[in-house]
Amino acid sequence: MSEIRRFVVKIDGPAITNHSVSFKILADVLDGIQSTFHYIGMEITKREVRTRARVPGDIQQACELRQVIQRPGSYEVVAEISNPVQAEMFPDIDLGKATLDKYLGMTAWMSGQTQGPDIRQLFPEENHRNRILRSVQKYVPREGDDWSLLFKAAEGTSQYGFINHQTMGMINKTIFAPQYETKTIAGELMKINFDQHTITIKHAPTGKSLDCSYNPEDEDAILDNRDGHLLISGLIEVDSAGNPGKISTVTDVRFLDLRPVKFSRIASERLVLELKKPIIVEPQFEDPEVILNYDDLNIIAAGQDRDDAIKDFEDDFIWLWHEYAMASDHTLSNDALSLKNSLRQMVGRVVVESEKA
Repeated sequence: MSEIRRFVVKIDGPAITNHSVSFKILADVLDGIQSTFHYIGMEITKREVRTRARVPGDIQQACELRQVIQRPGSYEVVAEISNPVQAEMFPDIDLGKATLDKYLGMTAWMSGQTQGPDIRQLFPEENHRNRILRSVQKYVPREGDDWSLLFKAAEGTSQYGFINHQTMGMINKTIFAPQYETKTIAGELMKINFDQHTITIKHAPTGKSLDCSYNPEDEDAILDNRDGHLLISGLIEVDSAGNPGKISTVTDVRFLDLRPVKFSRIASERLVLELKKPIIVEPQFEDPEVILNYDDLNIIAAGQDRDDAIKDFEDDFIWLWHEYAMASDHTLSNDALSLKNSLRQMVGRVVVESEKA
């Protein structure tokens, strides 16, 4: 493997004794770095960011990191990005190498290097940038921790950047700067002022009461659901913690539908799976998304509303069907084979595109 696909992660400080490090620190750091690589891969390929949604398999494969060498020193691990897979998945880019370059550029920014790219140049889209930086926060040393991270070239003395307890402040300053965002929030309807066409909602995660205006045409829908929750879309002023502080401009008011979902068939453009027994899933609202959690198949589908979550659930089910139910037994592990059998037992009839026509 070329040295350009390798880099060194060095854990340094008094926490390292006799070239050894605690499992907890090592696991948090390596798992955290891998997650950051996944999110950078999603940013490069412009995949949609969704809370708790699964990182696509092709991104995981292209951005997989492997430990190739442990070196003596404070504690050093030589990491290597996956072989190029663009011929099959990404025809126009070596996604693994592009992700590595952006990650190392980010470590230079975290180190305060002014000659490198700014974080907003590296990751122009705000949702992706914040998701990436939040993933880094999970393995940043806290104040009082006696270790830090250093990133350098696998060969030679070139140093890319470092992460220490001061990095948290830099990330927070970038993520949580007060700003306006076009977004959707949910809240329990608390009060209606018919004369001024305003409503008051209680934002569940923060407990804040927020006022906003509504279009008189939405009044009947609001009254029909006055004991439930509403989704408010518009220009929202967010505070330093990313929570809504004021609803500035409202563009849409919708009922938050959390009725149980009954799946009798799972459909995509080219495939319909008719189930022997319906699957019933209770939607849960976990701000800012509606979640459909089906433990039997380990599906966690998410969307900004019930319809989006249903579509995500169907996409996940179809993906499982292609990856496992249609796979040859000899290619599957015992767990995967068990999943294949479960899927086969659940589905009664399969209709492909030609049969639908």
